[in-house]
Parts: sequence; C-alpha cells; structure tokens
Amino acid sequence: MNELILSFKEKMESAGEIAPTTIRQYVSEVGKFAKWFVIYNQEPFILENITPRDIASFKRQMVQEKKSPRSINTFVYAIKKFCRWAVEEGIMPDDPAAGIEPVTVEFIRDPKWLDRLEEHRFMREVEKERNSRNLAIVELMRQAGLRREEICQLRVPDLVYKDRVGEAHIRKGKGDKPRVVPLNKTVIDALKKYEEEYKPVDYYFYSQKSKPGKPDDRADDRPALAVSTINYIFDRYRERANIPHLTPHTLRHTCLKKLTDQGVPPAYIAYIAGHFTKSGEPNIRTQMIYTVPTLKDLQRHIDRLVEA
Repeated sequence: MNELILSFKEKMESAGEIAPTTIRQYVSEVGKFAKWFVIYNQEPFILENITPRDIASFKRQMVQEKKSPRSINTFVYAIKKFCRWAVEEGIMPDDPAAGIEPVTVEFIRDPKWLDRLEEHRFMREVEKERNSRNLAIVELMRQAGLRREEICQLRVPDLVYKDRVGEAHIRKGKGDKPRVVPLNKTVIDALKKYEEEYKPVDYYFYSQKSKPGKPDDRADDRPALAVSTINYIFDRYRERANIPHLTPHTLRHTCLKKLTDQGVPPAYIAYIAGHFTKSGEPNIRTQMIYTVPTLKDLQRHIDRLVEA
C-alpha cells in the first residue's frame, strides 16, 4: 500500500499542477483513510474492494467528529483524485469516489484572515521587535500576497523597485507558473531597511548558517532561508499578539481579502495571488472564498440598519 501511495505522490509531483503542500495533504488524507478502512472493515486495504459506502462512511465520521468543512473537503478532493488516478492506471475497475461531493460552506465561521484590530495588534508586535528582515517578510505577505515558499526562493535580481513602484518576479509559483507582482511603497520601504542591514547577494532572504566549508560572514555563500524559519517567526508572533489563527497564509489571505473588499476585479486578484488554470489564465473561481461573508461582515451591515 505504501508503494501505491508513493506512486500516487510521484504522479502528482511530475504533473506539476498541485502545490507541494497540497500534495502532502492529499497523501496524508489517503493514508488516514487506508488505516480507517483496515480497522473499520477488518480486512486488508485492497483498492478494488473500496466501495462508495466506505468513502461516505469515513466522510460521515469526520462530520460527526466536528471536523471543519475545509478538512472534510480536503479529504474528499484527495480521495477523488486518488481513485481517478487508480482507475487511469488500471489498478481499480471503476471509481468509487465519483459520486462523493464536498460539503457546502455557507459562510466562514472562523476567519482565515485578520480583521483591522487583529492586524493592528500583529503589526505592533512586528514593529516593536525592530527586526528589518522579519518586517520585510511580513510586508511581502501582507501587502503583496506572496507565499512562504515564494519568499524563500527570491533572489536579489527578482526584486526591482524605485522610490514608490516595484516588482517581485516569482520564478516558480503554485503549479510552477511564474508571475510578476507589483510592490507598493510600504513594501519598498521595508525592503530598503532590510538591504541596508543584511546586504543580500544571492538569495534575497538567506539562512544565518553558511554552506558547508564556507566562511560564515559571506552572504553569497549562504543557502535560502528555510520555510520552517518563517513558521517559527510566526509562532512567536501568534503568541505575542494573542491571535490563535495567525499563520503566514493568514497574512496572505488578509492581503487578498482587502483587495476584494476594495472592489479589485477577481481576475486581477487571481493574478496577484498566483491562482491560475491549467491553461495559464487567472482562476477567478478560487477568489470566491474572499467574497464569502464572515459573521463580523454580516454584523457590520446589520448594524447600519439601526435607527438613531
């Protein structure tokens, strides 16, 4: 079974259509389902023995365990892709997941972005720290919507700017698709402060550890900053600002949500976010999540009905 999941993983990686993080999630979800199948049915996990009832039962159990709609749908998308792959490879005679549908999310109960007060608290902690590197990373997410992995892979020539206008050239975004993201003055000011202090030469954000056999004081010999380092930075900010849902991706969502609220066309936002279809066109459908109201959004509009 492990060999089958590995083959499934390798197929997704070679296709280059799914982000590495999503691939890991899909592999994890299929693995969880396989373990559940063995325990629940008291038989080995053989692909041709999977039935629609098995998949529906596992999905129902997730609902009963009060898993979030996002978690449930991640499983649904993972198992559907896995079964389609198995059918295409001739491993399964038919697709037992074909009729399984994702759950409907009527509105977002737990916001995936920061509201104004949360963003204020968060940015105060960042500014109090007086760390130019961390500020530059934060602003690239908050003001330009860049992903962690994209930030870590930036090289010095990828960031081009003047006083108030700039560009970030993303060589390999989600689905291996490149794009150019505009930068505003807030980001540019943060980048200038960072460059004055850190003087990057190769990778724009580099590790404090040099490559093996290289001197420690040369920025050009240092590898790219690790994604885990950014995660660690945000772990600290989450605790200090007391914002449980704060993550690097939350900050990216905050940028895209604010653009949506400003009335920016969905196609523009999709391009900035790096959401593209297989043909390379901006994927407008992915932007619909930012138009779904939170409870705070609904409350704000209801409050406007109050008569003085």
